[in-house]
Amino acid sequence: MKDIDGFLAEKGLLPESVSFEEGVAGFLTEMERGLQGESSSLAMIPAWVAAEGEVPKGKPVIVLDAGGTNFRSATFHFNSDGEPVMEHFSKSAMPGTGGPVGRESFFEQIAEKMESSVADADTIGFCFSYPTEILPNRDGRLIRFTKEVEAPEVEGALIGESLNRALLKRYGTSPKQITVLNDTVATMLAGKARSGEGRYSGYIGFIFGTGTNCSYLERTEAIGTLKAPAPGAYMAINMETGGYAGFLGGEIDRDFFASTDKPDLFHFEKMISGAYLGPLCLAAAVRASKEGLFSASLADYFQAKQSMTTVEMDRYLHEPRDREHPFFQKASNDEDRKNLFLLFDSIVARAAKLAAISLAAVVLKTGEGKDPTVPVAIVADGTTFYKTWALAERTRCYLFRELTEKHGRYVRFLSVDNAPVIGAAVAGLLN
Repeated sequence: MKDIDGFLAEKGLLPESVSFEEGVAGFLTEMERGLQGESSSLAMIPAWVAAEGEVPKGKPVIVLDAGGTNFRSATFHFNSDGEPVMEHFSKSAMPGTGGPVGRESFFEQIAEKMESSVADADTIGFCFSYPTEILPNRDGRLIRFTKEVEAPEVEGALIGESLNRALLKRYGTSPKQITVLNDTVATMLAGKARSGEGRYSGYIGFIFGTGTNCSYLERTEAIGTLKAPAPGAYMAINMETGGYAGFLGGEIDRDFFASTDKPDLFHFEKMISGAYLGPLCLAAAVRASKEGLFSASLADYFQAKQSMTTVEMDRYLHEPRDREHPFFQKASNDEDRKNLFLLFDSIVARAAKLAAISLAAVVLKTGEGKDPTVPVAIVADGTTFYKTWALAERTRCYLFRELTEKHGRYVRFLSVDNAPVIGAAVAGLLN
């Protein structure tokens, strides 16, 4: 039977196959290119939202959250203690996930979902979790859908303007003041609003769920793509890190990229995010089966297996001796079970290192985090990050070893419940 360690090294699946310092340098180069409007795999989209100021108490704001397969709407206000209060919450399927829809129908469906909250406020914070160009008036022009939303006519549309037209048609309402922002920016704003002044020197929004992304506050004078006066000295940047193209991966990664939708795009996301970790691990298990790492029983099982989710893979890592798990049952011996564990574990460990590289680059770009009493806050959101086997712990470990010990930069992870919707409320009220 072939050696698992040699297989992992040969295929570039070990964390050691990635250089931390070179990875950070690559990220920083692409970040700077994106900020200056040069060709870059990082979009570095200015968010045009104000991040300064105190969130007003008692003022209502409608919050919309469009992302993945779900669409959520509610009304928020912050009470006298600064605690968010939610009313008229509704959750439904994201338009375009049940079949193709046209542009007009897409926004009409959103307007319909707002029936219980449309009269509550004149302002809307719209968390729109797809690559979108944010305009100085805080409307957004959709660049493309990246998840399973079938609404190609919406690409290029102005989100706020189109929604206002649909609201006027359905309810006869006056135009709302709509602030469109990405979920990663919203997550950062939620952490900033909930943490209090003076406790952190900088803030990073970090999404690690179905997809992955980062946002941070950049000096406006350093952003070369601004086409209008900035609202303040700093502006939130939506990096769209899932598109980073600096990590080429190994043979299995490249074959996996070729099997996905948009095979030339989102390679970083396809190496680490929850939507892809399970399928990537299946691709690796199939290759390992063909190259003799498993017994015939387990090899035949994986070569016949059509799909695998990250949850299914992660369940094995958490409980490799669970006799009810099909992986345990199909394995012929303990060597099978050990090799399968090491295969999946290595891919997850590599994902943690890649995530840490992206975060380290952002911390260094901000110039903050030099004082351990006021570290940079990383506001992390996403089930994949918090639930996947040893992923969060390893990400923190890599940051301590490579960022704190070598560069003297300090970070602290924060978790805010319902961060994207709270951040959208903050954005709507401050802007």
